[in-house]
Amino acid sequence: MVAVVEHAREQHEAVWHAGVHRDPVRGADLVQELTTLGMSVLAAGLCVPRAHMRLTSIGAPVQVAGLQVAPGDLVHGDQHGVLRIPREHARRLAAVADEIRAEEQEIVGWARSADFSAKGLLALRRVRH
Repeated sequence: MVAVVEHAREQHEAVWHAGVHRDPVRGADLVQELTTLGMSVLAAGLCVPRAHMRLTSIGAPVQVAGLQVAPGDLVHGDQHGVLRIPREHARRLAAVADEIRAEEQEIVGWARSADFSAKGLLALRRVRH
């Protein structure tokens, strides 16, 4: 579920179920309210409420910080940023993650072996997934 929250400024913000808010959340009371609805909030921080906020839509596509998110998309966010996985690719997510993990473990094994070299490491700089 994507809930779009309108601030007293022109740009809209968004919070996701078990999701992300790109700016500081304006008030601990909003975080508490969302938590009681079963939503977890990852935000840039908390700040004092200064503007009127109102819910403007639910389940509509939104753009947050340049990232277009549609209903049904998976969104993962942490301290490194936010990633969107379109609904049509979600079924393949576990298999692709397993492939990436296996490739990374192969590289880690090589890096710990006697065959490791700086020249070989530079050759691995290409992205394969």
